[in-house]
Amino acid sequence: MSRIFSIYQNKLIIYNSTTQPSQNAILSLIKNQLGVKKIIEDSSTSKVYINKNGELIVKSIEYRLDTDLGTPLYTFGLLSDVHVDGDGDDTAYSISDLNNAIKFFNDEGCEFIAYCGDLTYNGRDVDFTALKSCLDTSTIPNYTVRGNHDCHNTVDMYKNATGMELDYTITKNNDLFIFLSLDNDNSRDTDGGLTQEKVDWLTNIINNSSNQRIFLFYHYFFRNTSGDGEGRSYPYGTIGDGSLVSYAQDFVNLVNNTPNLIFCTGHSHFKFNLQDTNPNANYYHLNNGCYYIHVPSGAKPRIPNTSGGVESLYADSEGYLVEVYADKVLFKPRNFVSNEYLIQYAYIVEL
Repeated sequence: MSRIFSIYQNKLIIYNSTTQPSQNAILSLIKNQLGVKKIIEDSSTSKVYINKNGELIVKSIEYRLDTDLGTPLYTFGLLSDVHVDGDGDDTAYSISDLNNAIKFFNDEGCEFIAYCGDLTYNGRDVDFTALKSCLDTSTIPNYTVRGNHDCHNTVDMYKNATGMELDYTITKNNDLFIFLSLDNDNSRDTDGGLTQEKVDWLTNIINNSSNQRIFLFYHYFFRNTSGDGEGRSYPYGTIGDGSLVSYAQDFVNLVNNTPNLIFCTGHSHFKFNLQDTNPNANYYHLNNGCYYIHVPSGAKPRIPNTSGGVESLYADSEGYLVEVYADKVLFKPRNFVSNEYLIQYAYIVEL
């Protein structure tokens, strides 16, 4: 995976930025790939280099609006944790936030919208009814999975509201999209919301798709990957906090060791700007492993607070527009309240 930057003729070039990112944001673009600890602009330098202190010395930083990727094969919207609240007391503005995001993706000509779970505030009948009303405004398909909040009602209620099965696949331009729902919310630290049947189903599909680019949408992230980054920024439970039963561990091993897989999850709600201080907060990748993508909340993104907990920001709404090319995927972060791309947190999966 690479971030959108390059080094050319003594300049550090940041692509697609309409406004200057913070120094921390720039640093997060290149830290993992170059081992850079600090960026220093020096107008007298005759070359770009990393000194013995791990400092990147450049003549200047330049911002460009075009990554020259060409025309995408297709685009899709990516949301998570929209938490639609249908009881009339919607402090997070979740209904208007979701409607705004759906309208944006429709207007942009996306093929579909994918979701990583927690579609409802708490799985109540009124929540699912309100969710259905939002999804029905879309002229493009909405492909959903169940998150832990959606498990507080019956499977039939979920299916009626979304029109989707729990687990299913679609294909687009030979890319495989797998949508995997939680079975329950009883013991995420032990079974991860999974069953043996689910894991067997997923294993069979992935093992027979080694020549395809695979997108997998699930709700829980793996601890210390994208979702909270390194150092446990997210204080609540997720996969990796307990001793997993055998089939849940098989799921983790399968995902971790599938290099043609892009694993999209939600759950923590963390805003894109956590990337400024934790370089693995939005994405995570190890050689010969999958690509981990975290999707913030479309209704109430969070930030860590100073006491080790989290603070929800009800006035924000974040998600991705995803551009898919023949050999790469561009994830473009979007704030649907300010109506702007947060390009300093964009990145490319080269796959």
